[in-house]
Amino acid sequence: MPIEMDIKMTGFQRVRSRMKRMFSSLNNPRPLFEDETRTLQQIFRERFMSRGGGSWAPISSATEKISGPHEPLMDKKELFNSLTGRNKFTIRQISGKTLKFGTSHPGADPNDKGAVISVTDSTRKFFAAHGIYLRDDTSTLKIPKRAFFFLSTRDDKKIFITWRSWASSIVRRNSDR
Repeated sequence: MPIEMDIKMTGFQRVRSRMKRMFSSLNNPRPLFEDETRTLQQIFRERFMSRGGGSWAPISSATEKISGPHEPLMDKKELFNSLTGRNKFTIRQISGKTLKFGTSHPGADPNDKGAVISVTDSTRKFFAAHGIYLRDDTSTLKIPKRAFFFLSTRDDKKIFITWRSWASSIVRRNSDR
């Protein structure tokens, strides 16, 4: 003789409804991306304020003569503000399920990676106008690498915490209904 058991699920509609609401929240990542943007801004703020964790080369005497004493990459704060706030170089775009975060500042790439630039007549004139005379045999100038546009393991953890917090808020919001 077979043994049978009838299982009746009660409250299934309610669980199903909650699950639908939670998954529909995943279709609109804008709130997550807005939180993520704030997290990234904080990461870059800390990176700039700590001078790359102390790894950035100090500014050269020539740079100091041209723009006065300042911390590296902070003379006009345009690059800093493009990543930690908003200015004409800021890239922040949320489109569907994609967040674009960055900067179009012309000094971003050569400073982040370092660069060697060719000395032209206009380069010589620029420096001369500031009382800096390049030697005749100077053909290039080196911009030291001051890496800032990367995510470390520590940064990844901060981003993960933002994601976890967002997911938890969705679960809490939908479990109360």
